[in-house]
Amino acid sequence: MDINNITCYLSRAKTGGIKRGLGLAEDTADSAISCQQIGPIIIDDKIKLNNKKGQVVFQKRTSLIFKKLQVVRFYDKQRNTLI
Repeated sequence: MDINNITCYLSRAKTGGIKRGLGLAEDTADSAISCQQIGPIIIDDKIKLNNKKGQVVFQKRTSLIFKKLQVVRFYDKQRNTLI
């Protein structure tokens, strides 16, 4: 479920070199996210009801076996905000 009028920017470090090309190098765990409201936000009732589990909005593997990067969105009912 996409929410209109929110734009998020995700940055992360990527390992380069020959090992990366062969899939043997692992990316570091460094990452940052910034989200901005660019217009009026209407939160769907489905998101409000599913606030305990959260919703994965982005996921990418960062290593061959174990590591993955994911962004999970939660709804804070008390403050009426997205986290």
